[in-house]
Amino acid sequence: MWRRVLQGGIVAVAFFYVGRTLFSGLDELEGARFAFHFPLLLLSMVLLLVYLLCQGGIWALLLGRTLDGKRPFRFGEALGVFLISQLGKYIPGRVWVLAGRIYFGGRVGISKGRIVAVSVLADLFSILAASAIALPLLLRRTEVPQGALWALLPFVAGVVLLGLFPEGVKGIVNRLLARLRRPPLTIVLRRGDFLLVFAASLLSWGIFALGYVIFAIGVVETAPEDFLWVSASHIVALVLGFLSLVTPGGIGVREGILTYLLGFCYPAPIAAMMAVLSRLWLTIGELLS
Repeated sequence: MWRRVLQGGIVAVAFFYVGRTLFSGLDELEGARFAFHFPLLLLSMVLLLVYLLCQGGIWALLLGRTLDGKRPFRFGEALGVFLISQLGKYIPGRVWVLAGRIYFGGRVGISKGRIVAVSVLADLFSILAASAIALPLLLRRTEVPQGALWALLPFVAGVVLLGLFPEGVKGIVNRLLARLRRPPLTIVLRRGDFLLVFAASLLSWGIFALGYVIFAIGVVETAPEDFLWVSASHIVALVLGFLSLVTPGGIGVREGILTYLLGFCYPAPIAAMMAVLSRLWLTIGELLS
């Protein structure tokens, strides 16, 4: 009960912040130069779909690398399991994406243990790759203290160590699985596997960043010098929304963070509107995929 109260409170506070920011500057919205350029919006949606397919492909690739490295299932089937289960994140509760993967994966012969373990591993790679792209871009802004660059050192060291010692990745995943009371992951993850999956994750987030910048340009006038910040802002908002443990799909949390970060590039009410439209853009992409 208290979890639901906390969940509702966080979502309410986040949307109050976004709504207040939006409606307090209606005059600025009226004077804003909105574009709504359909070809650019269409291109951004295509890139979003490519990103989602890449994420599913990475999950399926990792699934094929588990256990003895054999693939007793078709790649396309695993990709379909990933994509359809993603819609579960909009259902209250943090278990529905995983539950969907277990259910639909079971129908094509993928064991529950493999799905749980690989899902944790895929999320770890995704967060590492997203951070590798977003953090340097955010720290390029003069408003961000340059001393914050030192915060990147532990992250860079961690990625290097994981790349040189991929067994360390398995150790982290197995500790997470132990907390979930799941059996440890038996996986063949060589150095080449790590580099392949990490490179694929970087590529997928790069595609997402490009797609979101094109989306922003297609909606409202955006200065070229803000392109990198805009793309990095949505990546950060997505990751932090994913890590929020009490809101389905990061609803509210993502919009609040994105409104704040985009406020460095746009007037506050436009930033709030972009945060809401970004949720719509991503949801449409997930439904189409």
